[in-house]
Amino acid sequence: MRLRLVSPALIYLLLSCASSFQLQPQHLGSGQVWWGSFRYDSLNTAKLDSDSNYPSGLLWEFKSGTPLTTTPLIRGNAAILACGDKKVYILNTRTGKKLGQLSLPGPAIATPALSGNVIYVGAGKNTKKLLAINYLSGAAIWERKLGEVTNSPVVSGNRLLVGTGEGTLFCLDKQNGSELWTFKSSEPIVSTPAVQGNRLYFGSLDGNLYCLDLSKGKEIWRYKTEAGVHTSPAMNDSLIFFGSVDNTFYCLSADGIQKWSFKSEGAIYSSPALDSGMVYFGSNDGFLYCLNALTGELHWKFKSGSLVHSSPIVVGKWICFGSFDRNFYVLEKDTGKLIFNFQTQGMISASPSYGAGRVFIGSEDKNIYCFE
Repeated sequence: MRLRLVSPALIYLLLSCASSFQLQPQHLGSGQVWWGSFRYDSLNTAKLDSDSNYPSGLLWEFKSGTPLTTTPLIRGNAAILACGDKKVYILNTRTGKKLGQLSLPGPAIATPALSGNVIYVGAGKNTKKLLAINYLSGAAIWERKLGEVTNSPVVSGNRLLVGTGEGTLFCLDKQNGSELWTFKSSEPIVSTPAVQGNRLYFGSLDGNLYCLDLSKGKEIWRYKTEAGVHTSPAMNDSLIFFGSVDNTFYCLSADGIQKWSFKSEGAIYSSPALDSGMVYFGSNDGFLYCLNALTGELHWKFKSGSLVHSSPIVVGKWICFGSFDRNFYVLEKDTGKLIFNFQTQGMISASPSYGAGRVFIGSEDKNIYCFE
């Protein structure tokens, strides 16, 4: 494919990126992908096996130009952080030193996706574009005007799935951005799809969880809740888990039949994590919940000091998340016992990521924090 240099925004991106990268690619993190998407894998489990020790102290912090709500991607020794200040920062995961910087034509409001050396990132309410950028060289590969990108893109094989504030889910060819199919819901899509086989599952603010055929984008079924679905569904082999703003957490079969539901005391914006027969999620009632994935029975709950929009991740024997009470929390996943917490200077709505024994999370105080 030939690079399209047809818009001022793309020309600006190329020029600004070229001046930001003077280091060799090996210094920008071209090794193992530790965390390459918002919820870690295609099933959105947010679960990573590790025998590393739980984080017990702050290693470093880095100040961006805007409150942070996105999740850093981790590859090799690089943390890749897309921000609302129209920048993508490339940071050394050991020191927090800035290795490079990409300039975007608009603010990033959702976590990008990483595939090889390419990040797929939405840029802004005004530009309404999705960009494919080689983050090692700073070269823009393609751009496409879709609408306001409101969810975190998902790569599945050669397909790229992207939701917009206009309620459209796009399936694009990740190599060149060409449209393969679209599906229209009636409200914005902020939910990141889970993909299993030839099916994908995602929520919409119209209150539905949708199941589509991945090949053609045809609807297979939908399940209606009583309010918007902000969360990204997580899946195991046969069950789908998600929460709704109607205060309810749902478990469905792969055919869209409700298996059980659990009522919290607040709206649910926190996407679930799955591990060892348990499912974990936060609620606006301030609790992080652990339920039995098969029955929906409460196993434990942990009370934070405010709303929990942050989506938890499971790493080995512990689980971590943030809260609007400004704290980053680490708990024992089996008991919910508090292991470690750290108070930032702003609310935490962002979700953490993990790589090489370190946990990374952003705060609305504009800092990204690294714990080890």
